[in-house]
Amino acid sequence: MTNTSLKGHQKKPKAQVKVPEARTMALQILLQIEKNEAYANIALDAAFQKWPASKQERAFCTKLVYGTVRHQLTLDWIAGIFLNRGNTEDLTPAIRNILRMAFYQLHFMHYQPEAAVVDEAVKLALRFGHSGVSKLVNAVLRSYLRNPEKVVYPSVEAEPAKYLSIRYSHPSWLVERWLNRFGFETTARLCDFNNGPAPVCIRVNTLRCSREELIERLLAEQVVVAQSLLVPEGLTISGFNRIESLPSHRDGWFIVQDESSMIVGHAVAPKPGETIIDLCGAPGGKATHLAQLMHNEGQIISVDLHEQRTRLIQENASRLGVRIIATVAGDALNFRMPADGGAADAVLLDAPCTGTGVIRRRADSRWRRMPRDISELADLQYRLLEQAATLVEQGGRLVYSTCSLEPEENHLLIERFLKQHQEFRPADLSGLLSARLQSSAGADNLGRPEHQGLQGPGFFYLLPWVHNTDGFFICRMERVV
Repeated sequence: MTNTSLKGHQKKPKAQVKVPEARTMALQILLQIEKNEAYANIALDAAFQKWPASKQERAFCTKLVYGTVRHQLTLDWIAGIFLNRGNTEDLTPAIRNILRMAFYQLHFMHYQPEAAVVDEAVKLALRFGHSGVSKLVNAVLRSYLRNPEKVVYPSVEAEPAKYLSIRYSHPSWLVERWLNRFGFETTARLCDFNNGPAPVCIRVNTLRCSREELIERLLAEQVVVAQSLLVPEGLTISGFNRIESLPSHRDGWFIVQDESSMIVGHAVAPKPGETIIDLCGAPGGKATHLAQLMHNEGQIISVDLHEQRTRLIQENASRLGVRIIATVAGDALNFRMPADGGAADAVLLDAPCTGTGVIRRRADSRWRRMPRDISELADLQYRLLEQAATLVEQGGRLVYSTCSLEPEENHLLIERFLKQHQEFRPADLSGLLSARLQSSAGADNLGRPEHQGLQGPGFFYLLPWVHNTDGFFICRMERVV
């Protein structure tokens, strides 16, 4: 959640975007996602490294890819209405995605000239198919333009889950879970939130500069800046091409990190000179934040399963000027403190999870998860939590967090852990919650009936539709024995 933007300059009128090339690139990326199960963000980054595109072309291509992936189920529903066969499953991946892209532009990007959208879709269909399917694409799109009123969603009253699933393009199994837990209105708000743009949040690196100094430098770099209302070191930025091209980023004045992730660091409440263990630590956002809060004094051991991911931690630490992080490549389930290391003052377990709280930020993640993932990950999370508990000294702190909204991965797991591990008790987080979060909820606060169970002893959820952040679960416990 941010306040009024600070603008570094008056933007010039946008240059004409070469949309045909951008559409072709977007289609090729969408085909990689569908056929090769590529991640949208990685496929986009790889394409931009090879494609000499303008800032406007990159922006258009990015919007087209993310929008098409995000609204995929809705777009297939619309296409099915105007296809004689009734669905898109019998089409080739190329033609299916050409129709998705075109319907996304016509139905959601209303500023695109309709004739140009249809014309370019037909050209793409001819290039990636043949004259027969290009005529089909032309007929389907023109039928939509003649009769847009034919787009009707399932009945809200008769099929509320199907309505929300199709209307907001979410898997039906996930919508049904949220309906049972939150009710119709809140589920609709959550799904709508997930389809919105994700802001770029950054954390000021106070080891190198103050917040005011970074704001001044970003403004000089022609970046639009807004200050966070939730965390003192948080900013939201926009109006730049690539974040890596900003000198302030290169010089380590900030790191990309969402506000909810920063709040995890404050929940750990590290002190200078302490020993902190960060399990599942890559790419290092939380570990470097802990080092910042410790004024670069003490010791942080950051563990991750893969060697290449520990290198990301090291690279971020080096760029930010963090000197107190040691990385360990290995399975966190088997991690032990060095023989002469003793126990840790605090252990942070930011556990692998389903990520249902960050669907807004990961457009394709909603299509990658299945219901069984929740129970499988909850089993892994519990085993990781039990291992983390062995590393905490008496009087020390154990912080557990996920970017999931699912109870099996969060407060139900914590309840089970506390019953079986009476050497731990919930730690008070009311100060953190009231100071930074309750004020942001306003009239729509956590006391509403549909929000019951989302705040309890030692834990709370960050709710996207309330706090305007990524969805997170944060719990802090203390070892008393």
